[in-house]
Amino acid sequence: MRIRPLLALSALTLLAACGQPAAQSPGSGTPSSATASSSAAASPSSTPAAREQPPEVTAAAQVGRCTAATLRGELKAGDPGAGQRYATLLVTNTGKANCTLYGYGGLALLDGSGNALRTQLERKPSPGPKLVTLRPGGKAGKELHWGAVPGPGEPTSGPCQPAPAKISVIPPDERTPFELGWSFGPVCQQGKIEGSAYHAL
Repeated sequence: MRIRPLLALSALTLLAACGQPAAQSPGSGTPSSATASSSAAASPSSTPAAREQPPEVTAAAQVGRCTAATLRGELKAGDPGAGQRYATLLVTNTGKANCTLYGYGGLALLDGSGNALRTQLERKPSPGPKLVTLRPGGKAGKELHWGAVPGPGEPTSGPCQPAPAKISVIPPDERTPFELGWSFGPVCQQGKIEGSAYHAL
């Protein structure tokens, strides 16, 4: 007759254990405020799991993304090679608070009237994505590379493609672009231009 109370107690203990929420570990995806919030809610700040969160997650939760409204852009020419052209897209935080950049963002070539020209933006693996925090007045860079030699099907006399007058730049994870002038001539091979992720300077 003593076996039944023991079985009942064991069953209650098992049910209580099943009702506990599963432990959550920090994610390894793109930093976001949503990830940071869910991790903080799941683990008290005194637990080892909270202390082991990647610093990118914590920083992204506390600092907003850089937007077109707070960034000023400029293009700095690099050293040209044989048929190769290089430049660094520099962005400056003109806001009054820190902001973050993470990733590649977007870029499009435009003519003088703001119409889109053929653009094939490809990602360079180095430098790759890494969270960059810009203080007011701080700068970050994005490395650009394109060809000056006509590709298949392009004219061999005269410009290989229409020369852009400016470019449209979209910061990572944003939709609103800003524009800046382009004075480097045509982008050959059907507007192919390689761009790195933004990196700290």
